[in-house]
Amino acid sequence: MTWESMRMAGGNLMHWVQQLDELEQVVKNLADAMRLHPRQDEWIAGDPSQALRETTPGDYLRDLPRLNTADDPELQRASLALALAIRAVTGRRQRWTARELVPALDAICAGIAPMRAALTAPAATPATLESIVAELRSEFTLSLAVMLSGQYAVVTKLYEWYSAASGVPGDAYLDVRRFEIVDQAGPGCIPMRDLEIATHGGVTMLTPQTGFVSFDRFSPVQQLLYGQWFAYMHSLWDEQYRGRVAAAHGTAPDGSPWDSRDIRVPIFGDIRRIRNDYIHNKGIVDEASETEVLTWFTEGKAAAITPEQMMSLLTMFPESDLLEETHASSEAQSQTLTLERRTERHRTRAATSTPTRAQSEGPQGHRRRGTGSVAGGQPSSHS
Repeated sequence: MTWESMRMAGGNLMHWVQQLDELEQVVKNLADAMRLHPRQDEWIAGDPSQALRETTPGDYLRDLPRLNTADDPELQRASLALALAIRAVTGRRQRWTARELVPALDAICAGIAPMRAALTAPAATPATLESIVAELRSEFTLSLAVMLSGQYAVVTKLYEWYSAASGVPGDAYLDVRRFEIVDQAGPGCIPMRDLEIATHGGVTMLTPQTGFVSFDRFSPVQQLLYGQWFAYMHSLWDEQYRGRVAAAHGTAPDGSPWDSRDIRVPIFGDIRRIRNDYIHNKGIVDEASETEVLTWFTEGKAAAITPEQMMSLLTMFPESDLLEETHASSEAQSQTLTLERRTERHRTRAATSTPTRAQSEGPQGHRRRGTGSVAGGQPSSHS
């Protein structure tokens, strides 16, 4: 069974499966503890109902409205049965004895297996294009939020290091396992000065004559975080969502199903190009000079993206591109044009660069400049 054939319920199947696993562990652990209670018929100290309302069972009930069960009677039945079993415990206002609580908890456990089976069964009704796009939007936005806040914890430690010193701070290390600043180096420790260099984003000067002047620097931490995001988002789109979007678009005019390569979304093509330059070209702009939407780059320069540019991606999710009717694929034509442009670019570089001795020897001694994937083999999938 593939992920594409499963119901991506409530936006994230993995979330619901993990939620059920956690619910099962919490309830079973409490039930086992109650079975060992030495005074089975006496009131239990505290309020188990309130404790469960404020932890995993309550979290599950609060999440439940996000689970779409309208098109699946089996999932609807399993969901309702489990919710009723949980509410029988969390909604009780009277005190419990251990002898009363154990069967109520066992009833919750009994409802988890049918719910898990219904949740992961092949969907009776294929996911709609709108629901798939909504799932992708959620993952796109969440991944940006995590990436954009990725430096915060490190920066707070740097501030702590600066604040503890008068003047220039002394040598110290960040123990990554405990995330504490320590005086001695050791396994899993990073010099604070290395962290300072890795997060250095440049300087801003203020003079009466020039006002504020900024000299920005693309820090190693930015390169790491941004590069990881482009790699992750390309993989997410190309491996998990592109095929599902193609299937949700139905069939082509000739009656054949759309292929994932038929789905071309300009911003995801840009993400692929930027990802390739980070991974294969050490962050130097090559393919990213051909971007259609994210036109931030100059060929041969560092792919130095600003935080403001990354923030702007939050408003660039291509919903209309994903929802619009798919037409006959221009994939092969697009790839051909891209390869032709790249080949021409390499030829231009070779013509304008200083000739080597072999290149100046004429046709017999001519060295042909490599062109990467253009020189041979099949072109990669184009988003």
